[in-house]
Amino acid sequence: MRVSHEIYNATVLEPLAATLGESPVWHSQRQACFWVDIESCRIYEYDWKNKRLKKHDLRQRVSLVVPSADGQLIREVLHASIQIPVSLHGSQIWG
Repeated sequence: MRVSHEIYNATVLEPLAATLGESPVWHSQRQACFWVDIESCRIYEYDWKNKRLKKHDLRQRVSLVVPSADGQLIREVLHASIQIPVSLHGSQIWG
């Protein structure tokens, strides 16, 4: 049996050191990639169009974020799911 391997080129979007970086997810409405740093209590948002990284500091550890059907984000915080509103045009999205 012959196995075919594809080769992909990867590019570092933002050189940063996360303590425990996890759970990248694409948000199609925002055209942004989100991921979390669990131990630093932070959510990162990379704006693909503007090539800009935003950091959202929280008061508690967050293990993942996922977009919901209505464009908001759901974040998992210490075994509890919380739906949070997202302003698609504002920079302040965490309450």
